[in-house]
Amino acid sequence: MSDGQDVLRILISTDNHLGVWEKDEVRGDDSFNTMDEVMCIAKREKVDFVLLGGDLFHDNKPSRQTVVKAMEIFARHCMSDDPVGFRVISDQRQNFASGRVNFENSNYNIGLPVFTIHGNHDDPGGTENLSAVDILSTGALLNYFGKVAIAGEGVGKVRIAPVLIQKGATKLALFGLGNLRDERLCRLFQTPACVEWIRPADTPDYPRDEWFNLFVLHQNRTPHSQGAKNYVKESHLARFLDLVIWGHEHECLADPWDSVETGGAFSVLQPGSSVATALSEGEAKRKHVVVLEIMGHHWRTIKHPLETVRRFEFETVVLAEHTKKLDPEDPETVTAFLDARVSAMIARAVRGRPPASPKLPLVRLRVDYTGFSTINTQRFGTRFVGQVANPHDIVLWQKPPARRAREESATRAGNAPVVPIRPEALDEAHIEDLVSQHLQHDLELLPEVELAEALHEFVDKENRNALSEAVSRVLEETQAAAAARGGEETGTSAAGEGRRGARGGADAAVPSGPTPPSRQGGKPAKPEEGEVLESIARATARRRLDLELAAGHSELQDADMSEAIFTDSGKHSAPDASEVPFALRWLAAELPGRAGRWMEAVSAFQALLGLCVTQSGIAEREGDAEAQQQYPAALAVLDAQLGADPRRIDTWLHAAQVQLRVGDLPGAEASVASAAFLAGEAEGPAAAHGMRAVRHARGLLAVARQDWPAAAAAFSSCLREDARDAEAVGDLAVCQLFNRNVESGVAVLEAGFQAQPWAMLKAPLVSSLALMYDLARPDSGAKERFGAWVARIAPDDLDMSCMSPG
Repeated sequence: MSDGQDVLRILISTDNHLGVWEKDEVRGDDSFNTMDEVMCIAKREKVDFVLLGGDLFHDNKPSRQTVVKAMEIFARHCMSDDPVGFRVISDQRQNFASGRVNFENSNYNIGLPVFTIHGNHDDPGGTENLSAVDILSTGALLNYFGKVAIAGEGVGKVRIAPVLIQKGATKLALFGLGNLRDERLCRLFQTPACVEWIRPADTPDYPRDEWFNLFVLHQNRTPHSQGAKNYVKESHLARFLDLVIWGHEHECLADPWDSVETGGAFSVLQPGSSVATALSEGEAKRKHVVVLEIMGHHWRTIKHPLETVRRFEFETVVLAEHTKKLDPEDPETVTAFLDARVSAMIARAVRGRPPASPKLPLVRLRVDYTGFSTINTQRFGTRFVGQVANPHDIVLWQKPPARRAREESATRAGNAPVVPIRPEALDEAHIEDLVSQHLQHDLELLPEVELAEALHEFVDKENRNALSEAVSRVLEETQAAAAARGGEETGTSAAGEGRRGARGGADAAVPSGPTPPSRQGGKPAKPEEGEVLESIARATARRRLDLELAAGHSELQDADMSEAIFTDSGKHSAPDASEVPFALRWLAAELPGRAGRWMEAVSAFQALLGLCVTQSGIAEREGDAEAQQQYPAALAVLDAQLGADPRRIDTWLHAAQVQLRVGDLPGAEASVASAAFLAGEAEGPAAAHGMRAVRHARGLLAVARQDWPAAAAAFSSCLREDARDAEAVGDLAVCQLFNRNVESGVAVLEAGFQAQPWAMLKAPLVSSLALMYDLARPDSGAKERFGAWVARIAPDDLDMSCMSPG
């Protein structure tokens, strides 16, 4: 195909996932480096524009760092004085989110236009229906199209209009559809007249059959589970299309194929992702971008391998096929066998690594352990620290489910064949699916579909108002239904009718009087008298209980609740006279961990353990064999917990603290490294809490090595993030003491007691300040004044012997 003025050249890339692994010290820049390479290829190949197929960003609300890096990449490659060789002849106000194609804006010099749709990771949301892609669109760095909303009631309706592009004699109708909920879109395609394709008008100057019809979408192309409907079939799409660009599927299939479902009516191209976001088999294939050349109705593709992608080796092994080498009763043989396989994979990855690819490869070994026991994955991975980029999740254990065997036997018996599933889909779990499975038909007020969609918004898009907005919508509909009935049937729930009508069953009945249509398309049914009022009463009671529990936890954490928790009499009771029930203490320690605040959880449980040791009379004296025996038992329990759930940051940090107590410094360092890796993978507030907990643990490691400056720096870093961290205050003061800077230690503790006295009133902190007063100000009376203050406001379970003269 010649390079004449009629050839339209387009570079196609999908699923760039900018910002994925950004908190990982090793993989943090992978997505940005490859995106930069994609744009470099576009300039090198002198394409007319770049077409992105969704999921430009990995997070619905990317970090400021990610947004800035993305803007730098597009500004560097897109802004120039190079002429644009094509023009947009359709209504730009309808095509683009910004209302105008960026290279026609005289305020910007755009030499390489970029067109993109949104994906499921960066889709718009909220009351203004905005996404991170809108930021780059408003900044004229790219052209955001395919932002289609579902209009109408019931199933709804979608209208897909093209961007009309002309270069010489070549005319391109670029259809785009940003990601919609797969289940919803599937219903739209299955319902007649719910999807409207707007084709170019047939005129003498622009005959309809001269347009090359290109469609880009971002949806599931294959099912995620047996019998699933959450994917778009090729047969759903319009037959007049010439080529379909399929985003969302990460496996790179860079060679187009004719659609089998449509009898070859159009071709399909699946470029795949440009960065591995999951350690699945499909991600291990070589990744490419594709240059599409169009001249009239003739077209061809040229694939270009990406050189900056991190090398990824994936392999599957079945232990039962190696019984001559392995003993099911001897885990050491399994460890040695897997060690050899992983080492061979690393060597293979190093040999095949392109010069521009990062040094450390990704390695995933999927192990079918039927008939064998597993080994600790995290500990196994420590063997390969510094050799691979993912040392803590190298091995994936799996067994073939019995259900699959039964279905295969049914297939052999002549029944319906089993629909193939992508291997990585077996590891995927969506919050809406869990709601449907576990709460089906059990909700009283909210429809299951409403709650599932709200939870999807809340979890995946971090829309904190999603749940309240869903409740408000249902409430408004209920009120509108009650108003429409004219008060004849007060308390009747339109939402409840919709749910019951959609389910059908013996309790469905045709109501009398005017009734709004059901939200789910079924006929509304009249509920029993008073049912909704009872449901509201039950929901109110549950909400009141939730508030009471939350208030109880708040009291445990609130420094101003002295009258409820602490005694103000000035008298000190025995340690077992605490007014705080043990169950509430346990709850106060458990809830931070449930919320992802690992540092608070570890500190709370350590404090609770200390209280139990004190009240039980067990002294942790040096050389006390009985006291030392509890640590091996604790390590055994923690090891079992990590075997069951190796991704708990607090468990790894708890193990590190116990290992430090028994003198296992290398083991503690490995545990902290595991926690740091998991914290780097976490997102949102859990990531911040996890990293602060890791920094605190690294400070403790420095204390164990007697590296006091490093320990003080770690604890100071924790305090810069959270000045209320009482434990970090105490540890920093101790570091100052061992640095022979006692006055600085006194200043740190005094500042802590002044800022948050109730959080600081713990025996170790009180005794530390008392000791430092003895050392720094022995005759000043500071210790006596401090002791009187403590005795006046201390909780009744504070052991006042910590104030004894030093």
